[in-house]
Amino acid sequence: MENKSDLCGLGSSRKWALLANHYDRSLLRTSAAMYMASLLTNMAWNPRSAPVDLYVNGTYQGSYTLIERVTIASNRIDVDELKDNQGGVNDSPPEVTGGYLLEWDVRMGNDNVVEVGGSGLVGVREPQDEADGSGITETQRAYIDQFLGEADAALFGENFTDDTEGWQKYIDAGSAVDYFLAMELTKPEDGNMFSSVMMYKERDTDPAAGDQGKLFMGPLWDMDTAMGNEDGPGALASPTEWYVRYERPDVPRQSDVTWFDRLNEDPDFQAMVSARWKEVYPDLLTTDSFLVEQQELIAVSAAENFALWDASERLGDVQVVKGSWPAEVSSLRTWLRQRIDWMNTQYGTQP
Repeated sequence: MENKSDLCGLGSSRKWALLANHYDRSLLRTSAAMYMASLLTNMAWNPRSAPVDLYVNGTYQGSYTLIERVTIASNRIDVDELKDNQGGVNDSPPEVTGGYLLEWDVRMGNDNVVEVGGSGLVGVREPQDEADGSGITETQRAYIDQFLGEADAALFGENFTDDTEGWQKYIDAGSAVDYFLAMELTKPEDGNMFSSVMMYKERDTDPAAGDQGKLFMGPLWDMDTAMGNEDGPGALASPTEWYVRYERPDVPRQSDVTWFDRLNEDPDFQAMVSARWKEVYPDLLTTDSFLVEQQELIAVSAAENFALWDASERLGDVQVVKGSWPAEVSSLRTWLRQRIDWMNTQYGTQP
């Protein structure tokens, strides 16, 4: 989009995405995920979305989700960009230290990919490679490569639980706690540091004083396989059992021990997660009433969508198919209620 536009009251931007809901027969998983993400406020930003009907040249194509693109901007991921106000390149400290938008992605689909210790591949989404040479520079790429390597080394080092020299020197604890809860709550297939796992790095503010910019986990993305929509490895369809907390070889992952696994070896991280769950659990229970409202909102759209597309069509061996839109929504609501209740049995009664 050439000019910024405010679409469906979601704010002004040039960058938007239309997500097809063909794999998600409830049509509501993205909406549910972003609603819950809005309650996990230690992640500074998650995309807002709105249900829309898509017409192309006057021909109806189905029910889609309009969603904010994940990008660095003042009304989205609000960190300093790696260009100055005149469009120049920030290649010197402290400017070169941020901001970067990153994605754990085993597919190596990004223009710039760095290997993070033995933990896997991270793609640099912003700044991007661009044909006119205005994208990422070798200096910037080298910087973020080194920083991620240092973060990985600290996380897997002997003193990883140390507040000043361990993982918390590099990773923002609040966002890591909330992102972990979001992944464990929704169980997306790729959510265990495999792909579509986002994070970003802010700029150092005072390097001389040791004020180093940190990695922030989030935002959420790619949720159509989540919340019981696949019966895959790792008890993916079950509303019980852990998915990303422990070293499960049957779960898609880039390494034997992921960052999530290692974080959960820190008693302080586990305590932070437990305390945070107790804070947000009552709010997360409102997700069911939100889904009831959304079901009513898109009822006409859903009827038109499934007059065009077959609700019983199976797109993959592990896809969970209920056969009708009402059954799909009911299944999603039941799964989420059971998942939230199960997680509360794990965290709600802990000291």
